[in-house]
Amino acid sequence: MKNVKVIAGVVGIEWTDENGVVRTGTKEASDGVFSVDDKTAERLVAKGTVEYVGYTAPAPAEEPAEAADESDEEDLAVLPNSALKAMIEELGGDTRNCRNKTQLIELLEELRAEADEEEPPCVSAADPE
Repeated sequence: MKNVKVIAGVVGIEWTDENGVVRTGTKEASDGVFSVDDKTAERLVAKGTVEYVGYTAPAPAEEPAEAADESDEEDLAVLPNSALKAMIEELGGDTRNCRNKTQLIELLEELRAEADEEEPPCVSAADPE
């Protein structure tokens, strides 16, 4: 298990509670530090959504862009609809017309692509008076 904290967006997670029941939910930056299994931590750190707390990760090996795209789609498919909706709403999307998980994933990918295309705002230092 690794301790991590969210640094970008919302992360859908799955865990087993003290009664052995599998639970799902979301974490965001305001939730602070939480623990996930090593494989999940590695995947989320590689995506840039979380960072390790109290652990230094080895340098990641580069993977082909196609493989990264495929794993992103698979990762979204395992998230609960509530996590997908939270991620969509954070990007300003409206989920009312989405009838199933496939539509939620398509909308999320569309919103992410639009966000990637937007130019960053022009920020300059204030003029000294």
